[in-house]
Amino acid sequence: MTKYQSPLAALPDEHMRMVGIISTHWEWVELILERALAEIMEHDPKRVGVLTTNIGLYQKCDLILAHARVFQQNDPPKWRAFTNCIESLRSAYTARNQHIHAKWKMLNNQIYLTEVRTRGGKLTIIDEPWDIQRMNDAAQQIAAAGEEFVKLMRSFDLLQP
Repeated sequence: MTKYQSPLAALPDEHMRMVGIISTHWEWVELILERALAEIMEHDPKRVGVLTTNIGLYQKCDLILAHARVFQQNDPPKWRAFTNCIESLRSAYTARNQHIHAKWKMLNNQIYLTEVRTRGGKLTIIDEPWDIQRMNDAAQQIAAAGEEFVKLMRSFDLLQP
């Protein structure tokens, strides 16, 4: 195990490790979404990677739902599977963003998450104690959403190993 200690932050190593795990889990999700999009559109993922890499998450999800919309009328359970899966991915993305874009500080030996953001015309301000379990939960949520997506895609013979 590496013994590197960041000179930039007074945060515990376990906290910094969890930020890295959350980030890495999300990169895997992005990769499978890009590959799925390429396969859905019958392209070689390597040849269109420069395009799929530059599509945002919400647009990727919209493209996948557009292709799945054929099930909305003809097979409602499959349509629900797609919409539920996409909702899980979006929720996991929110959990990822909360940890990756947060500002962290130590105060009295306690880690605090500090965040100021606007979205949809709403201002959110957070400055509260944070514990490592919440980070573990976010990492697990991201991994589970990705696994659910892979399982769904494989049921359509996509994302095969």
